[in-house]
Amino acid sequence: NVLDAVAACQDGESGAAQSAPHQLSPDLLPADHKLKLQQQAQEQQIEVVPTEGSSSPKQGTLDHTVGTVPSWTKLRKSRSMMDVSHHEEKIAAAEKFSLPKAVVEQKPGKSLLFVLDMDHTMVGNLVAMSDRDNIETNINWNFWPEGVNRGLTVEEIIPFLERGMLRPGLIQLLQHLHTIGSTVVVYTHSEKRWATKVCEAMEHIAGWKFITRLFSRMDCRDGHPHFLARKSLEHVVMQMHEEPDFRWSKVEQSVMFDDDNHALNGTEQCRLVQVPSYDYWEPCPWNTTISEEVMDKNDEEVVDMARRSVVEWGIAAPSFVKGKEARSEEETEKDRKWTEQQRRKTNILLSYNKVAKLDRVMHSLREVLEEHPVLDETALEALPEKFRVALGDAHAAAAAAGPSPGRRFRRS
Repeated sequence: NVLDAVAACQDGESGAAQSAPHQLSPDLLPADHKLKLQQQAQEQQIEVVPTEGSSSPKQGTLDHTVGTVPSWTKLRKSRSMMDVSHHEEKIAAAEKFSLPKAVVEQKPGKSLLFVLDMDHTMVGNLVAMSDRDNIETNINWNFWPEGVNRGLTVEEIIPFLERGMLRPGLIQLLQHLHTIGSTVVVYTHSEKRWATKVCEAMEHIAGWKFITRLFSRMDCRDGHPHFLARKSLEHVVMQMHEEPDFRWSKVEQSVMFDDDNHALNGTEQCRLVQVPSYDYWEPCPWNTTISEEVMDKNDEEVVDMARRSVVEWGIAAPSFVKGKEARSEEETEKDRKWTEQQRRKTNILLSYNKVAKLDRVMHSLREVLEEHPVLDETALEALPEKFRVALGDAHAAAAAAGPSPGRRFRRS
């Protein structure tokens, strides 16, 4: 059973991590080295958490930047606020873009606020890509190869989307929304710097700036602890009202699409349409640039943080934290088992890509909109349920084609 195989991969990784003789606790480190590591963690706003069974903090590791984490990994959601200063101009441009007012007022769908989740809704499984981007950009490397970009660029993300990471039918849906004058915003749990690059890549493929505004992790409960759920349409509408051209927006004129059925609270659930998770995946090795030679030219503390992070994320063998130190027979055997588990997991993920490319979700949403030449108040009220009915039919067809390896399509 494929899903049992995935679960076995997860259990194997968990066991390997727990039994590894080199834990991430600093208890065995010299006092002055522990102090240096803790100071560095504070300077970089990296979370330091206690090791299980110990009151001592463990060495800080990078948190994950992507919004959705597959069920078989142990990646932690980030609660950090990251420096996005070098992206401020791009972010501002994405947030302030809007269709010309004269054009919007003439369109039949001008009163529709179309809210799209990003990970597993608009695009597939970005974890491998964000891992590489994260480790390259969010560690203060002392040395970096000249002429090599740190982090994935928009130009490097585009080919992934074109090969299948972009959900089939999304561009056609966006073209229809543009035609009828609807407003599209992206609401993701990914961190803003990473989400901005992915959104810019999507807009490049589409050929126009379709994202009126980007809402990211700090617009979720991470940045607003009073939210009753992870996301809030009321928050989206309030932020939209800051722009005079969008003061018409209301929660009841919004429809949100997310693979998480619990993304909104109870009072807003009626405006949420759950979509089946889109799980197209490709490998993107985190160590494409960060070789042993590059690490040899960096400070010990920097390299230690990198090693601990990738081991904790499950994308490097358990003994990788030891660097060039000799491995025991037991450690070598654990690394061998980890390598085999990674091979099996990769094969399982890749085996679903052909099925993922047959996905019809976005086509179904577009067909529903095409049935409504005018989206008046009555039509807008009934729209979420019409989408659910259409996706129910699409989901039944997808279920006949086979299961999905990622986050399941969950019914409340």
